[in-house]
Amino acid sequence: MANEKNKIDNVETAYQTELKKIALISQQFNAFMNDAVKNYPTDKTRKLHLISTLITEIVEKNDTPTYSAKQKVEEIYRLVDEFAPKTAVKEVEEENSFNLDDVLNPKKDLDLMALCKELGVTE
Repeated sequence: MANEKNKIDNVETAYQTELKKIALISQQFNAFMNDAVKNYPTDKTRKLHLISTLITEIVEKNDTPTYSAKQKVEEIYRLVDEFAPKTAVKEVEEENSFNLDDVLNPKKDLDLMALCKELGVTE
């Protein structure tokens, strides 16, 4: 019985740790999205701002016996899944995946000016 109690405590502690990580990211993401909506008021930025606000609200809700850190994390993950279905995430991962072979054997010449513009170093 005590061993089962320890497992439950360990799981809850793991969820609390995950929630703390999400809270740190959430604060920074929310601040970033506030600026993004002001500077780039598009449907996409507004939708991302709404998601960031909802995540922050979930993180800041008080824990109760019926609403634990585990439930908060699961609610946040459901929210993210609704926003970006797994198929879309997988497509982006495949598109943006790092391929060492492409780095070692580039298919086209490197355009340093285009790269600087893309990174926002130059205009």
